[in-house]
Amino acid sequence: MNKNKKKSQSLVNFWQYFRPYKAPIVVALIFLIISQIAILAQPIFLRNIINALVSHKALGSVAILLVFYFASRLVDILFELLRDYVISPVVMGVPRDFEKDVFKRLLALPVAYHANNKTGASARAITRGSQATSFMLDFSVSSLIPPILQLIFVTVLLLNLYTWQYGVITFVTVVVYAIFTIWGTEKRNIYRERGNKQDDQAGGILVDSVTNIETVKYFNNQNILFGRFSKIKFEWFRLMVRNNRLFALIYALQGIILLTGLGSILIIAVRQATAGIITVGDLVLLSTYIVQLSIPITTLGFVYGRFKNSIIDLQAMDKILDEPVTIIEPKHPVALKKRHGSLEFDHVSFSYEPARPIIKDLDFNVKPGLKAAFVGPSGAGKSTIAKLIFRLYDVSSGSIKIDGIDVRQLSLDNLSNLVSVVPQDPALFNDTIAANIRFGKMDATDDQVIEAAKIAQIHDFITGLPNGYETPVGERGIKISGGERQRVAIARAIIRNPKILVFDEATSSLDSVNEQAVLATIDRVAIGRTSISIAHRLSTIVKSDIIFVIQKGKIVEQGTHQELLKQNKVYARLWYLQTEAHKSE
Repeated sequence: MNKNKKKSQSLVNFWQYFRPYKAPIVVALIFLIISQIAILAQPIFLRNIINALVSHKALGSVAILLVFYFASRLVDILFELLRDYVISPVVMGVPRDFEKDVFKRLLALPVAYHANNKTGASARAITRGSQATSFMLDFSVSSLIPPILQLIFVTVLLLNLYTWQYGVITFVTVVVYAIFTIWGTEKRNIYRERGNKQDDQAGGILVDSVTNIETVKYFNNQNILFGRFSKIKFEWFRLMVRNNRLFALIYALQGIILLTGLGSILIIAVRQATAGIITVGDLVLLSTYIVQLSIPITTLGFVYGRFKNSIIDLQAMDKILDEPVTIIEPKHPVALKKRHGSLEFDHVSFSYEPARPIIKDLDFNVKPGLKAAFVGPSGAGKSTIAKLIFRLYDVSSGSIKIDGIDVRQLSLDNLSNLVSVVPQDPALFNDTIAANIRFGKMDATDDQVIEAAKIAQIHDFITGLPNGYETPVGERGIKISGGERQRVAIARAIIRNPKILVFDEATSSLDSVNEQAVLATIDRVAIGRTSISIAHRLSTIVKSDIIFVIQKGKIVEQGTHQELLKQNKVYARLWYLQTEAHKSE
């Protein structure tokens, strides 16, 4: 798809948001036309007043004309007010609806999309797109449609009231001005598009750096990141300076075009007034229309440039809306009548990229209530197994079944109620402890939150805080310790009462004391549930009912801890290496 088609499609997608507001838009347009007619009638009444005064007509006639003149001014003011009043829900509603849909699409897009796109760049694109939407609406009502109506009405009036020169010069001036404006704006947009790309990159660095500020400071890389940011912003600065200078040149040339065209009308009008062809009132009318025309024509040039910029900005948001949602809800989801918690991988293969397979023909079955663990070297595909269970990605081949039902046949809501996860690095929201626990079940009562905290063995810690459950945890939970974050994550996971619990290296970032405490909590919450542990430290999964050893995406061994030690293969070697390393500490 070429650029013009993309821009056209962006506008089509944008204009569809006006459909719910048809009635207020039509009413506002009617009010707009009435106000513009009133504006254009004012110079005519003024001409007649001057002609009446020059010809010494009765004051009564002049008074009547004055009444009409001021009445037209009043109609203009009143209907502009009504126009703005009626259109206000549209100006505010369309950007809101557009932004809501973009946010909804971002939430629906697969993890793969977010992994390949910087958060900061997406945030910048949404901000610019939202501002562009507001601008296009606001200026359409106040600065685009009124000038177009004025140009049409004035040209028609001039052709009907006076000699052909006035209408022709007006028409030619507008056409030349429009062609030059379009040409100049297209030249400027090259810099705008490049500048936006630089701005997105800078935004990505900024958000990534602030989000991971601790890591940045640990390695003292502030200056390096600032250097990268500054380099990109300098390139953005260079492009925007060229863009603005070109705008200044275009604006000056637009002024010359207007001066030439509308100045010619004024010169002709003065000559004809001197020759007695037109009256003094006609000269005033023509002068007034020239002023009225010069303002909207100048505005049109500015608005066109901003509209083109806005379309570029809208394309970034529109691109998000066009991204395919690959993890989709089944058309006819299967409802599990009874939840048991069995998990089966039926010859599952998966790859993030076609040339790099991660999981290869994985085949296993975990019965309800058992403790299963997956171990193996880094990069073996252990964490990918957890992501596939949750349908963060769909399998390339084979199927994953819970209680005999393919997870692709379950609604995403049903699946999330069946399975919960405690990740290695739990991401807590910058909110209260209660809100973070309740995130696992948004309609949970306070009693349910407290019960989940008690099961996760963090209730006593929370109640010991000055603000209890209303204590803020800070960005990503920075205000509480690693062990406490894990317990909050456990409480969040079990508040839905899932049948399957996935622990994705849930203790790997903890010290030995906290690790043992959290392991005891995990053992407790796993009672009556199927638990899947993704582990690097073998000491954390020795009590598992079955252990699967993964190597290069395949199961190479399986059995209990003791059985695997007796086999004296991969697991036994890993156990020996870890226990020896532990002894030497």
